[in-house]
Amino acid sequence: MESRRIASTPLDGLKPFGRAAERDHAQLVAYLAAHPELAGDDPYLFAEPVPARDGGLIDWYVPGGHRSVALEDLDATRQSAILERVTTQLSAIRQEGERLRGAGNPLGAALIAASETPTPLSRFVHVLLPDDGSAEGEIPVLVCWAYTDDAPRVAGVAPQVMVGAPLPPPFVPEPAVELVSAPAVPVAVRSGFFWWWPLWLLLAILLFTIAWLLLRACGVSWPGLENRGFLYCRAGVTTLAAEVERGRTLDDTLHQLELQLVRDRIACVASIPPPLPKDRWLGKDLSILAGCWSLGRDTQTLVVNDTGKEERCTVRTGTICFAADGSGTREQATDCGGKRFSICKAGIKARFTEAGALETEQPDVKCEPATITWHSNPNRLTCKRVDDGGALCRDGDNFEHEFRRKATP
Repeated sequence: MESRRIASTPLDGLKPFGRAAERDHAQLVAYLAAHPELAGDDPYLFAEPVPARDGGLIDWYVPGGHRSVALEDLDATRQSAILERVTTQLSAIRQEGERLRGAGNPLGAALIAASETPTPLSRFVHVLLPDDGSAEGEIPVLVCWAYTDDAPRVAGVAPQVMVGAPLPPPFVPEPAVELVSAPAVPVAVRSGFFWWWPLWLLLAILLFTIAWLLLRACGVSWPGLENRGFLYCRAGVTTLAAEVERGRTLDDTLHQLELQLVRDRIACVASIPPPLPKDRWLGKDLSILAGCWSLGRDTQTLVVNDTGKEERCTVRTGTICFAADGSGTREQATDCGGKRFSICKAGIKARFTEAGALETEQPDVKCEPATITWHSNPNRLTCKRVDDGGALCRDGDNFEHEFRRKATP
């Protein structure tokens, strides 16, 4: 989807709020997409910041080709309604940030930073207008979010007080000067025009020559004299124009890639599976296991091959897929490179113990090729919940494995 710039704001008089990691636009948009109750029906509440090359401006973009206007350009009634709407949303986002920060979640700081804006708020709100021009479909967009006023840098805001400045000396009138008349003396006046006018003429010729050389150097010449004189940078002008155009093309490509990255991150957040709720775990609800889970991670091991030699192989991350009743299949693959590959599968059954732990049993294990033997006996896992995302399981050989739900492809 294409994007469009709706505003450019100078950074004079503003200072960023929080750390750079707490102003991550992609992270903020992804969280709001997963929690629509915070931003309501406003998917573009926070415009995307793109700093200018010189660092003095920030361009603000929104996806799509909607026409936009500044809030202050609307009539007073519409301004009041939209401003109240944005204020309510920012308050809800800040409350969510305070809740997350109290729970130790780093996303709390990002939401709190996003709810900070300079004052007055109405100067930093733009409105995306619907195609039919009606007021029902107006979407507010916030720029300069995660920025606050930098009072010392704004002229006239910080009071300036001079301490200990010396007072001016008292005025003392000078004594009157006595005027004495003297006989007039004739003075001969000589005109100096005849010697300084050549200097003015020389200066005019010098300025004209400099201007002519500068124009010729930049490819400007009189008609008929294009191929004569000092046209020594015409080729440079053409090359510079080509480089400027190439730079603009690269900037457009960079911006499109950045937008694609944001869309990919949002897609990843949307594909995150539901958590492992504590209340359902304590309630021994086996249906929360429905789906596929990762068990452990890739590890290295030594395997004795058919010739009796040891070779280093990779034991891939295990997979367990459950039905709603706790029954399922466990799968483990070993990759020794080339065509040396084996996979073992076992039917399993899960249950919750009286102590609240999750146990699985797998009485029969079959491997392909059939020459491979499963040596992990007894075939049992005991899992304890760690957080909403998964648990920690210990097998019969007293090895621990992370138990995490796989993301939906």
